[in-house]
Amino acid sequence: MDRVKNVCVIGSGVMGGAIAAHFANCGVQVSLLDIVPKYTEQDKDGGIDSNSKEFRNRIATKGLEAQLSLKPDPFYVKKSASLISVGNLEDDVDKITKADWIIEVVVEALHIKHSVFELVRKHRKKGSFVTSNTSGLSIKSMLEPFVDDLEFQSCFMVTHFFNPVRYMYLLELVAGENTSQDTMDTISQFGSKVLGKGIVWGKDTPNFIANRVGVYAINRTINYAIQQGLTLSDVDKIMGPATGRPKSAVFRTADLVGLDTLIHATETVYHGAPDDPERDVFVAPEVVKTLVKNGSLGQKSGKGFYEKRGKEIFELDLRTLEYLPPQKKEFKSLKKGKAISDVGKRVKAILSYTEKLSSENLKTDEQITKGDDASIFAWSVFRDILRYSALMIGEIADDIVNIDNAMKWGFNWEIGPFETWDAIGVRDVVERMKNDELEIPETVLELLKHGESFYKKEGVVQQYFDFNTKSYKPIPEIPNALVLSNIKETKEAIYKNSSATIHDIGDDVLALEFHTKMNAIDTDIINSQFKLLELAESRGAKGVVVYNDGEHFSAGANLMQILMAVNTKKWDDIEKMVHDFQYANKAFKFASFPVVVATHSLTLGGGCEIAMHGTHVRTLGETYMGLVEVGVGVIPGGGGTKELLFKNRDLWHRKQQSKVGEEYPKMWDPWRGSIPGPMFPVIKSFEVIGMAKIATSGPEAVLTGYLKKETTRLTTNKAYLLADAKNDVLEYSKNFVKNSESLIYLPGADTVQTAIKMNIEELDAKGLVTPHDKIVAMELAYVMGGGKTTYSKGLSEDNLLDLEREAFMKLLGTKGTQERIAHMLQTGKPLRN
Repeated sequence: MDRVKNVCVIGSGVMGGAIAAHFANCGVQVSLLDIVPKYTEQDKDGGIDSNSKEFRNRIATKGLEAQLSLKPDPFYVKKSASLISVGNLEDDVDKITKADWIIEVVVEALHIKHSVFELVRKHRKKGSFVTSNTSGLSIKSMLEPFVDDLEFQSCFMVTHFFNPVRYMYLLELVAGENTSQDTMDTISQFGSKVLGKGIVWGKDTPNFIANRVGVYAINRTINYAIQQGLTLSDVDKIMGPATGRPKSAVFRTADLVGLDTLIHATETVYHGAPDDPERDVFVAPEVVKTLVKNGSLGQKSGKGFYEKRGKEIFELDLRTLEYLPPQKKEFKSLKKGKAISDVGKRVKAILSYTEKLSSENLKTDEQITKGDDASIFAWSVFRDILRYSALMIGEIADDIVNIDNAMKWGFNWEIGPFETWDAIGVRDVVERMKNDELEIPETVLELLKHGESFYKKEGVVQQYFDFNTKSYKPIPEIPNALVLSNIKETKEAIYKNSSATIHDIGDDVLALEFHTKMNAIDTDIINSQFKLLELAESRGAKGVVVYNDGEHFSAGANLMQILMAVNTKKWDDIEKMVHDFQYANKAFKFASFPVVVATHSLTLGGGCEIAMHGTHVRTLGETYMGLVEVGVGVIPGGGGTKELLFKNRDLWHRKQQSKVGEEYPKMWDPWRGSIPGPMFPVIKSFEVIGMAKIATSGPEAVLTGYLKKETTRLTTNKAYLLADAKNDVLEYSKNFVKNSESLIYLPGADTVQTAIKMNIEELDAKGLVTPHDKIVAMELAYVMGGGKTTYSKGLSEDNLLDLEREAFMKLLGTKGTQERIAHMLQTGKPLRN
């Protein structure tokens, strides 16, 4: 991985720019090159110098600027863009020479790719890697002019990123006949560890894996929707989260991808794979052709299958091609499935759902059952996808694991097609296919000679059926990753309650795992925090990790537990819980050994407060961190208000040190008498908490002030998060210095409340704050001012925790806050009261 320090991306369009942005996210120097634009009369009339860098680099510059304006943001933080330099393919060929890895991302035209590769061949250094981001062209065709250059071929392969590059986990890799093992190993390891991608290996066939199966699935679904007379809303409801698919389901996904792109991907297979057993499915549906012909390309053109008019969404009638308001329809099969949390069991229940026909529809006394529209439709689609996937084994990938992972990581399916076969039951699927008079794929028949499922477990080892050896083999594990589920199966937990478990993860390191719904913080989790430190001390552990395998690190406090206590007026219990949470977090901060908090995904409210108090943090790039308590009418009460003030005090201190270039005298406090003096940590902290600012990446959490740069490290792939956090503990433990408490100097509540009140009055005049917002803001200002203090009086952490807890309890007792909590629990949305 150290061999790739400088990357050159050729092609600055949507994909090229996004690839460059993500390499920059990961700290890699990137050159983004494109062609020199044509010099037009308009340029001439505008006095633009055709020889200037501004003109000659215009295309690449615009490509980078486009990335900087995109939402969702392709960058972890905007300043990462400074790692990208732009250029052109005439003046900046030296950037190709310097690059360790050159990535081609130009249009899908073979003659253009050939010219790019010829230029690259001429200027690259020997041993540099060259890859194409093509989504459909074969390696053989791309290398055809270079058949005599074996060194070039040995360094060449396909790296197919998915858009948006930062957020899509999948990276499809395809090797050519002469690609060296060194090239394959280096690119796959770099892609996994540095870029944070899930690697799948495809074969050199049209659309590789994900788009081959995914486009088939979309086209099949559209055709069945038309045949069975279902609306877009019906289909997206059936083929969405109810059956383990993403919220964008089918038609919204098609609009996001672009209908012109869908046609291109469809035709790629039709023309490139003439022997495909389901080739007719790769003829674009007429409705898609019509929409594209009319310029309705999906989201990028403003309408496709769906059209947004103001705040309202209209959907296409597949028969009349008119846009109509969506009609909500309920399906009994989906309602039955909703009660089942396990996605495999849920899909099986929906596909097998039947109901008795009413007696007036029966001509005999015989009982007849039939599925509802949703179960009939879902079976038709799933049946064909499962069958097609089985037909593709050996064609698009060597094994089922790569196919399943490609669909989960590239199309956000919760379970892959072969996992779905197993969930329904392979023999049951076969029998239903036979009843539908479909030929069973030979691969499935071969499987049933050796076993009952595509996957099985031998002891603690998960295995898959390998069709090359006709035997079950262990699923390959990611090298150097640490899998908590494996530890749980081989070692007994050393402590467990209803909400959390403490594990020994080896090398004298303990790990605390949450397992509540959304990993919400409750009393048992708080108790486990104290228990973690107690066990670490008694066992002489080198340190501890706070980590979980859940979808989110923690979405915050258990609001239901709090509201139930409020309704039963158990105020002492609530205050004790808040007090204990404050001091559990404080104990983390001042532990005598490293406490590494490994954050990922949602890290909100109480989850954010736990992270803020770790001695160190190992954060996933895709971490969404924030103190969002004002949304339910309280202030952060687990030490978050206090800790943000201290962190911003330290930030100001460091800024002042960097200006004078030397340490402050120990007795001189940087807040007193300085400009902006004690108001800097207050105003910065108030803006973050008052606006419920959510950092949308791990690095942004540092910039926002939730985390300290000096004690935070980044991981881009969640598969490595636990291993990285454990290694941090082992490293930090060698020279660990316990944090020491200090005082903070604040301006006093009167000063802060007066300043905040002026701002609130301005916002109130614009209708931007509610009556309860004002109450919360004044309480927050009181705490951040330090209560009844003055500049000359230093406050301890305990002083601020008392103020924080007092304000939290006071707000919790108000009707406005109780209404906000109840509304959040009922709707999942904040109440504006």
